[in-house]
Amino acid sequence: MVRVMLVDDHVLLRRGTRALLQAAPDVEIVAETGDGKHALALARRLRPDVALLDIHLGGMSGIDVARSLRHGLPQTKVLMLTAYVRALLAIGVHGYLLKKASDTELIAGCGPCAAGRRRSALRSLLS
Repeated sequence: MVRVMLVDDHVLLRRGTRALLQAAPDVEIVAETGDGKHALALARRLRPDVALLDIHLGGMSGIDVARSLRHGLPQTKVLMLTAYVRALLAIGVHGYLLKKASDTELIAGCGPCAAGRRRSALRSLLS
């Protein structure tokens, strides 16, 4: 069973995400909140396996929450939920790289992009 904490300041999105995840037989929602500081307190108390975080939250940003979780609760894995990449892909970009990408990743991304193949920072980090 994967224990998940939902953290998003949009109540409707949180409810929809909860409904989707509750349908999975191997997922248990252990907490939910729209506030970053509250999320950290809940995570310290409940020790979820996964924290599903939005970037924009009340109290503190999802990025700051993720950073705090990675340092203070490394057993809790962070999964960011954001519309930014989707928005970029929706307008037709063919890929993205993180600003901290290496020169090798940047060069490796140009060829596939020119050939019309999509490339993501996530895929390049996982390979």
